[in-house]
Amino acid sequence: MDSKISWFISDTLMEMIKNGIGVEFVNKHEIQFDNDNPLTGCAGYFCHHERQLKICFSKIKLEQWLGNYIHEYCHFLQWKMNSPKWTRCEELEQITDYDSWLSGDIEYNKRQLDTRTTSMQLMELEAEKWAVDIINKFKLPINTDTYIRKANVYILGYRIALDKRKWFTQSTSQPEVLKEAPNTFIKSVKNVPTKLYKTIEQYCFS
Repeated sequence: MDSKISWFISDTLMEMIKNGIGVEFVNKHEIQFDNDNPLTGCAGYFCHHERQLKICFSKIKLEQWLGNYIHEYCHFLQWKMNSPKWTRCEELEQITDYDSWLSGDIEYNKRQLDTRTTSMQLMELEAEKWAVDIINKFKLPINTDTYIRKANVYILGYRIALDKRKWFTQSTSQPEVLKEAPNTFIKSVKNVPTKLYKTIEQYCFS
């Protein structure tokens, strides 16, 4: 493993452990954020309630799992620093309740849904921006053009999930999707360009 990667992971692991967070690298390609909800499959997560960060690495390219690790580490930083965007989601109980809404266990009116979806998007956008800053600062081997495109698809995908009341069923990293996504961070989390909306819908929600 590249020495820059080893140093970065070692340094961030120590930081999280000092803050009472357990870190686990899981030899799987997917884990469940909530074992009681099959919709919560993911490649990694940070949960401050459980004081845990988990990252999958089986059958996943280094650039991808490292990007996932950095992203979840940024959620740790949001929690540690009491980022207003993180605490806003906490106030709305959005981090835990969004999946429950998708699965039909909780109902919200239109205004509540928009507020909660927007808060999640803004929290994720902040984390993604911090992640790119970290990639550049530590000169980590991640293509930031591709990373930003993936981030934009993921964040804007919340709007499509809101319309369809279902989460992504296919990878957001497909070439057909990424080529339509902007390579600079989005200015608005609410407005999905028509062509990009249709492309994400076709390839990621089929």
